[in-house]
Amino acid sequence: MSEQNKRNAASMILAVLVIVAFGLYMVAFEVPFTHTAVVTRFGQVMKTYSGLKPEEVGLRFKYPWPIEQVILFDNRVRIYESKLEQLFTSDEQSITVTIYTAWRIGADKDDVLRFLKVVNTPENAESKLSGMAHDAMGKVVGRSAFESFVSTDPARMKFSQIEEELSERIKEQAKGTYGIEVLTVGIKRLELPEEATKKVFDRMRQEREQLAKKYKAEGEGQARQIRAQANRIASDLENRARAEAIAITGEGDVAAAKYYKIFAENPDLHNFIKRLETLKEILPRRSTLILDAERVPPFDLLSAKSLKTLAEPNQPSAK
Repeated sequence: MSEQNKRNAASMILAVLVIVAFGLYMVAFEVPFTHTAVVTRFGQVMKTYSGLKPEEVGLRFKYPWPIEQVILFDNRVRIYESKLEQLFTSDEQSITVTIYTAWRIGADKDDVLRFLKVVNTPENAESKLSGMAHDAMGKVVGRSAFESFVSTDPARMKFSQIEEELSERIKEQAKGTYGIEVLTVGIKRLELPEEATKKVFDRMRQEREQLAKKYKAEGEGQARQIRAQANRIASDLENRARAEAIAITGEGDVAAAKYYKIFAENPDLHNFIKRLETLKEILPRRSTLILDAERVPPFDLLSAKSLKTLAEPNQPSAK
């Protein structure tokens, strides 16, 4: 094959490839998981493909333009924040609130059609969300008491319930009317006027003072109970000790009566024991005394005569 024929064949192959690629471009399109695709035929919606549904992601086919066209919408989650608005609670207290919403285009075909016909752009979607947020906040805040937003008592705070009610109102209207799927609604910012802030602080101070009085009264009551219980225990112990002392004293008197009888029969023995007890009390003091032991009782027990008498047990003791 000549060089000219080779060039002609290459040109033909290239042309065929270009035609095939152009043909595929005209009849094929890709549905990414981040977008929703809408196929229209002469302006009428024929099919929708949502990237939120795994089975609809990938390469798809259509009739070539101008018969059918593909419109892509970004279905990734977007965040919208409402403007700061001053509202009044059910007890006529002023608060300033900002809420946020996380939203995207719904995955169902009806949601896509509603979004395409009524909204069509993200900017219009946020404009619709702004109106819905304003209406929902006015109704929910107007039915809620001030302490539902700000209170020192956690039981009175209803932040979660208020956010749930806002979410239900906005979700239902957004999906049913505009094809917008609202994932989350919450209060981002809450401000109080200076007068309301002062009232909040005063109320918090009063509640704290009431709690302090309550705890003080409870503590004093418990202290009285503890003191009364301690007094009862002390009284019981004292009575028991007194009874035991009386019993011991009685036993001692009984035992002493035996010895009193012996001492009554033998007074010399009684005197001797008393003198020994006196010596026991004096001698441990380590005092130095110079005296006549035979003349000064009870030191006469230490005299030579007494010691000699004690050494002779058969001899009668001297009086």
